[in-house]
Amino acid sequence: MLGIAWPLKAQQVPHAAAKAGKAAPPATPKAEASPRPAYQQRALKGRISRRLRVRPDGTPDFPNINRIPFFEDKKALKAIQKAERRHHYAEARVLLEKYVGQFGIENFYRNTDLLWHLGQLLQRDSSRQELAKAYFRLALKHHRTDITRVQLYYDSLEEKAALLYVPLKVYYDVVEYRKSINTFHPPKNVYTNMGDAVNSRFPDYGPTLGAGDTVLLFTSKRQQGKGVRAKVDENLYVSHKQGPNYWSDAEPLPKPINSPYNEGSACFSHDGRTIFFARCECPVCHGNCDLFTASLGKDGKWSTPKSLGPLVNSPAWDSQPTLSPKEDTLYFASDRLGGFGMSDIYYTVKGKNGQWGKALNMGPVVNTRESEVSPFFHPLYQVLYFSSRGSC
Repeated sequence: MLGIAWPLKAQQVPHAAAKAGKAAPPATPKAEASPRPAYQQRALKGRISRRLRVRPDGTPDFPNINRIPFFEDKKALKAIQKAERRHHYAEARVLLEKYVGQFGIENFYRNTDLLWHLGQLLQRDSSRQELAKAYFRLALKHHRTDITRVQLYYDSLEEKAALLYVPLKVYYDVVEYRKSINTFHPPKNVYTNMGDAVNSRFPDYGPTLGAGDTVLLFTSKRQQGKGVRAKVDENLYVSHKQGPNYWSDAEPLPKPINSPYNEGSACFSHDGRTIFFARCECPVCHGNCDLFTASLGKDGKWSTPKSLGPLVNSPAWDSQPTLSPKEDTLYFASDRLGGFGMSDIYYTVKGKNGQWGKALNMGPVVNTRESEVSPFFHPLYQVLYFSSRGSC
């Protein structure tokens, strides 16, 4: 499933298998003097932000996602239960919204029932139906038990709002596309093969453009060597645009970018002079795949690749980088421990000193209990595309 995410206006976000091609945190508000809080937190110590920023759909920004693994406040839970016993549902809704807004990552699969219950309370208010469905979607994304009844209920809500016909304009557009496919000139937005100059009989994948869309960078598992010395190695290749419909023969990037280890899943800076890529099973890797960067010098030679370091890389799989339009944030996929699912989308922000900060999880709206991979930040539309095996 293809996923799409838009940066939040209220939140400044300046901007993961041994195969590389496989599929600064926000400022903490100053704490106020108060009695010892009733919540419990485990593993990580830090302040709890009680000031919530909201997304366009009304759900909070969940500021504790990258601060604590699990939030619990037994006193607050008792207050919610007490309000419901007295049928003070508006009060219970306000208290539960505040509680859910403090969730850590573990809460989303340990307290999925609270997400669903909040959606039910919001449904009592006719003006907050869309927000109720947003919480139902979160429950479906992160549940780890059988909730067939929940899915059927959510589907019934969506059916009420679904269009039961295809707009006439869409029908005519499809007809025109079908006419164009039969011509010698392929129509706009219809895929065509890049040809033998770029493609090979081996897997070629992970394409991206750089240097003003004049350089095609991709990963290939082409055979290296001949005879008994032949082996399949994952390397990075480039092809240069030499006309409106012509690309040069693909060539491997030279050493030290390509190496005896696997390299792939790369992206260029906008000028094409800086590259970010994954390298796997190397002696200096923190995990089985790490993120590296290198720069093209004035002499036309690439610098020695440098690891993004332990703040970004983990003991697991880190790969598939994509750079933000301002080039101050790098998004990537990782299957490190502590995420929402089997692999999540993370990001790291470049500091004023030029160093990349600690990798942060993109949160429960983007990530699910399944796998999210292959992020791509569109440079024109401020949209983050990614692939997901999760629901909703």
